[in-house]
Amino acid sequence: MSGYSVTVTIGTVQGAGTNADVYIKLGGVDGQSTDQQKLNTAANDFEEGGSYEFTLAGVAGVGDLNYLQMWHQGGESASEMYVTTVNVTDNATGKKYEFDYNGWINNDVTACMPAQGRAASYQVAVYTGDVHNAGTNANMYLTVKGALGDSGRHLLDSSDNDFEQDTTSNFTLPLAEFGTLQSVYVESDNSGSASGWYLGNIKITDTATGHWASFVYNNWLEDDHLTATIAATTTG
Repeated sequence: MSGYSVTVTIGTVQGAGTNADVYIKLGGVDGQSTDQQKLNTAANDFEEGGSYEFTLAGVAGVGDLNYLQMWHQGGESASEMYVTTVNVTDNATGKKYEFDYNGWINNDVTACMPAQGRAASYQVAVYTGDVHNAGTNANMYLTVKGALGDSGRHLLDSSDNDFEQDTTSNFTLPLAEFGTLQSVYVESDNSGSASGWYLGNIKITDTATGHWASFVYNNWLEDDHLTATIAATTTG
């Protein structure tokens, strides 16, 4: 039997359940599943403290699993969800994978969960240019694309005052390795005062291998130009 069986366990913290539609993608050594898969099958899926089983029929195998991505499409009341674990069985091989998360999934941001034993992370250094009013108070989102798939959408946020003029803001993305880095997709939500942003460059380093890639932009994200796809400029 092809496809995958998926069991999602919701935490017991207050408000852990969700009424939103929940989606999943799988990433393995042979690439990433091509289509997002909706998990919901009934109105009471993903209630607090419950475990829910789903079948991804017809999803082509992607080899040994490295990670999975999970997100919801908001707009429903109580759309946040708190996931403790996800268990996946490759129905073709019988191999089982466990993904520990113990965290919230919210705001249409992708949770990327490395399989047990395959955890890695990426260090992201974002340089804001040295031009007048280059800094921003808007929220910035990053998607990283590699040869084996993409990272999903991640909010860039730290405890520091991020994205100030002529400064480098540093972030850690807890992702599994997804191949040679090829490009990044940057999004601004254009929120707050002084929302325009002059992005200089982004450098991403795989902490497991030391490999890195630099993405040079040197341009504004503002007004009707709030997204940018930037190809890797140099790698090492």
